[in-house]
Amino acid sequence: QRLKLNLTNEQIQILFSVLNNRRTAVMAHHSLGKTFIAAVLLVWWIDCWSSHIGYITAPTWSQALGLTFKQAKRLAMLNKLDFDILDSGVIRDRDNFRQTERFLKALNSKNGEGFQGEHTAPILIVIEEAVGVPNYIFDASEGLMTDPRCRILEIANPTDESTIFGEHCELSSYEVFSFSALDHPNIKAELKCEPVPFEGAV
Repeated sequence: QRLKLNLTNEQIQILFSVLNNRRTAVMAHHSLGKTFIAAVLLVWWIDCWSSHIGYITAPTWSQALGLTFKQAKRLAMLNKLDFDILDSGVIRDRDNFRQTERFLKALNSKNGEGFQGEHTAPILIVIEEAVGVPNYIFDASEGLMTDPRCRILEIANPTDESTIFGEHCELSSYEVFSFSALDHPNIKAELKCEPVPFEGAV
């Protein structure tokens, strides 16, 4: 309601999974809206609490900045949310003290900086393109999960079952989703020669 969004059933399932489960993994095709819903979650995470932290990482720094963080930045700007938005990959509270425990930050998976020692507030970690993220990032992320309110969301195209992401998709500790492009509302609309309900999606 706050962001004035119309979401697919698949996106809503992801939202409620992160709300109710510590660990969520999403296997899905391109253009489902995985990145967009991850951005919605991150903005919700810091907008609705005075002390929450969100981290975003991906296989490369350009992906960390250019995928989920870019979408979160756009949502915050379009809806005039009361945050400082920095091009360096940070969205934070405007108050100097509260910004130490109320922020989003894109992290570089190449060196793992920023994945250790942060326990000042509940953390949501979004791992984008998770099949390509180094194994030590998953280990470091687990080290941040000290508060029972912490959450991890891993999203990827399921192209390699031998990765850590592939292993996580087989664990009972993860709520796992596997979405087919054929079930997307756009495909169903196009098969009926109707306008697509979600511009830019599959």
